[in-house]
Amino acid sequence: MARNTFYNNTLGYGNIETTTHSEQAEMAKEILYTIDGVSTKNQDLADDFKEIKKYITIAMKEDDQHAYIQLHRMFHDLDIYFNGYSYNQKWGATEFTGE
Repeated sequence: MARNTFYNNTLGYGNIETTTHSEQAEMAKEILYTIDGVSTKNQDLADDFKEIKKYITIAMKEDDQHAYIQLHRMFHDLDIYFNGYSYNQKWGATEFTGE
């Protein structure tokens, strides 16, 4: 499942009240496995990956809704920028803005 879809399904529309730490920790592990070792010459994107890893570490260790929300927002914004969507609701959660 795409990360943004996972977060929409487990955190959006009030679902944050029913999400479990185990499902969030499992996704965090998958994300870490996917991005670990990824490098980029774009400094903004590198900074975002560093921030994502910070929140992943938190999400894997504890039931922290703030970390879950930040991950959701970061993937939401990156999805818009990478895929060129003209979607107006961005969270401003990433340094990378598609440039």
